Amino acid sequence: ATPPTYTPCQVRRHNHAASAWLVCGTDIYDVTPFLKSHPGGKNSMLRRAGGVADCTEDMKMHSRAAVKMWKGSRIGTLCACSGKDAGGSTTGNNKNDKMFECVIS
Repeated sequence: ATPPTYTPCQVRRHNHAASAWLVCGTDIYDVTPFLKSHPGGKNSMLRRAGGVADCTEDMKMHSRAAVKMWKGSRIGTLCACSGKDAGGSTTGNNKNDKMFECVIS
């Protein structure tokens, strides 16, 4: 089955302890269950929650076990906001990428 897609507008709403989603490239992870047990503390994850930062580099510094756990929490894929011209890059890694600009704040 194809994973659900979410716009940056939708991801942005999940930036708190009750619902924390992280973006890694175009993959979206629900890390809410791991906030209390994260060795770096919940704030290290909450600072990046809601798609405010691409966590690709963060993934590289974690152990294999942590990455496996993180990948198990994948809930979907980032897609372009339908209200904008999707004429930009499709990577989602560039914060200035027009494809991932939102019309809803």
